[in-house]
Amino acid sequence: PVVRCWDATLRPAALPALEAEARALWAAMGGDRAYARTNWIPASAKPRCALERLALDFMRFYFPSPAARRAVAGCEFWTQLRDSGRELAQQGLSLHFDKDERAVEAWDIWAHPEIGTATYLTAGGAPLVVFATRSREDGSSSEEGGEEAPSAAP
Repeated sequence: PVVRCWDATLRPAALPALEAEARALWAAMGGDRAYARTNWIPASAKPRCALERLALDFMRFYFPSPAARRAVAGCEFWTQLRDSGRELAQQGLSLHFDKDERAVEAWDIWAHPEIGTATYLTAGGAPLVVFATRSREDGSSSEEGGEEAPSAAP
């Protein structure tokens, strides 16, 4: 399946610390669409905080065997803070495609992640839309499996 959804996968006791780290990272990285940056942890690194640990836990979930993980370089992660009381420019990313931003900037290569997740730490959150498309080398896109409409997961 293109999309899977799991509810209540994180321990409720872990949520306050994760949310506090996410808010601190959001503020430290610029706190708006123009300046918030992604973070990276190598697959073999020791996590320095709960957010890095969570990213690596997701990697181990999706790639459970050591053999499968050898092909994984690491995990990119970022935080977004959505608050209807804020100016639009401070509400996080707008509609976008997940891709290796450095590869796009340096070589104009659109490399999409093998696995993508959206983890909501609070009851609210923007909708997540998943398109079953692939980027071609010429910058155009193609649909997988002949789907004409995007799949959506709240």
